[in-house]
Amino acid sequence: MLPFFPSLRPAVANSLWFAVDECCDEDAEVNAMETENQEWINRIQQIGADLVPIGKHVNEHTDNMDSEDEDANDESDDSDNSDEEDEDMDDINAARANDRIVMETAYGNTDDEIQPNDL
Repeated sequence: MLPFFPSLRPAVANSLWFAVDECCDEDAEVNAMETENQEWINRIQQIGADLVPIGKHVNEHTDNMDSEDEDANDESDDSDNSDEEDEDMDDINAARANDRIVMETAYGNTDDEIQPNDL
């Protein structure tokens, strides 16, 4: 007679698939995986290193790489000029205030009217 339901007993593990008595060095396995991963990352970096960006010629790309290093050095020099930037912002704010004064007089604000700034 055939059973209607499957057997509820667990299957015995096959000794070819599961070896309990075998020793393994987990540290060596982890180190091997880490070195394989690092080699894979290095290969990816080397593959794209010689590619030229779209729209650029080989000559422009090599010249541009040198100027990028110089630009990085120039940016560090620009950080010393923060005082000049503050002065520029003060000039811009002063110019905006002058523009407001000119606009108020152009729209005909007279002294006999009460202004919110007068209070």
